[in-house]
This record gives sequence, structure tokens and C-alpha cells, in this order.
Amino acid sequence: PDLMKQEAWLEEALASAEPIWEKCTEDKQTYSVYRFGSIEARCLAESDGKRTVVAVFSSGAARPNLSRAGAALSREEKIVKVSEYAEKSSTHPCHYFLVMHTEGRHVVVSEIDCKGQSQWVENPRGIEDRLSLAKVIRSSECGHRGLTVGAARSYRRGEDETTTGDHEARNKHLGRQLYSRLSGEEVKLLQCKLSIAPKAGY
Repeated sequence: PDLMKQEAWLEEALASAEPIWEKCTEDKQTYSVYRFGSIEARCLAESDGKRTVVAVFSSGAARPNLSRAGAALSREEKIVKVSEYAEKSSTHPCHYFLVMHTEGRHVVVSEIDCKGQSQWVENPRGIEDRLSLAKVIRSSECGHRGLTVGAARSYRRGEDETTTGDHEARNKHLGRQLYSRLSGEEVKLLQCKLSIAPKAGY
């Protein structure tokens, strides 16, 4: 994602964070650096206290062991963890998406996007940045259930074909059903009250 365009999220995050580095100049300008997960924001505050984000960087590319962008994924590979996330949305209170981790340390994202398109993306690029900007709603270690990537995708496809409603209603239903299938837990649909302000660092 274009991190500089996440202005609302950055302002909210900065309001409750402490800088990891800060320096004041003779003309009373303050340079500071903040870190949220894999996101680093560099700011400049004028003498009147007004703060401006001048640059945003991602360190996600330096840790390929978490996400293998573009790597092939076997249908027989077992899913060991499933998590539901919520992120800011321009059209709804928030947007949900499901993230599955496999025994081979691959990542799969399942969602229906804002255009109503059903998405199943294996090892998506930029996943670390996206998770840094999102909030975990629920998570479950599910390796003991022995469900595979192929089984999860087939189940999701079947649910998708019979689910109706607008794109966000379909998205929430599919996410809830797939999470329940993988985790073995009954999931209630939570009302979204999203306030994302990640903790600094790791």
C-alpha cells in the first residue's frame, strides 16, 4: 500500500506513540522517528508544535521468512493458524480479511474486496505492511485439526457460491464461516468499533 496516503491512521497512531528517536535543532524544529510493527514514520515538528509526516518506510522486505511473496503453495499443505483482521475502510466502518498460516510458513489471505471480487491470494506481496496497519479480531492455532489449503479453498468456494448480499456482508459471512471451519470454534459476528493504534516496535 501507499503508506503516505494512510494519513488518518498515521495521525491516530502517532497521537498515542512515543518516538524511538528525537532531536531538537537550534531553530526549535524537532525531528522524530516512530515505529509501528514494520512501519517507520519520520516526522518534523515546527516551533509552533505542528507535526508533519515527511516520510514513511517499510522494513517488511527485510524479513522474507514471514511471507514468501510469489511462492507456490501445495494444496496438501496444512494450515496451522488462522486469524481475522480488521482494517480501515473508506466505505464501511471497517473491512475484514482472513489470514491463514501454513506449516511451511506460507501465508494465504481470503476476502471479498471493495469491488465485490472474491480474493484468495497465496503469499501476497506487502502482507507485513498490511498487517501492521490492521487489528487482530480473533486468532486460533488450528494445526491439530489437520485441514489443508486445498480443503479450505474448496470449502470457501462452496460458501461463496451460495452467499448473497453486498460485498461487505458477503465478506463478513465468508470470513466467519471459514474461520469456524478451520478453528472448530463457533464465531459470533462482532460489531466493528475500530481504533487502530499499534504498539511501537515488536
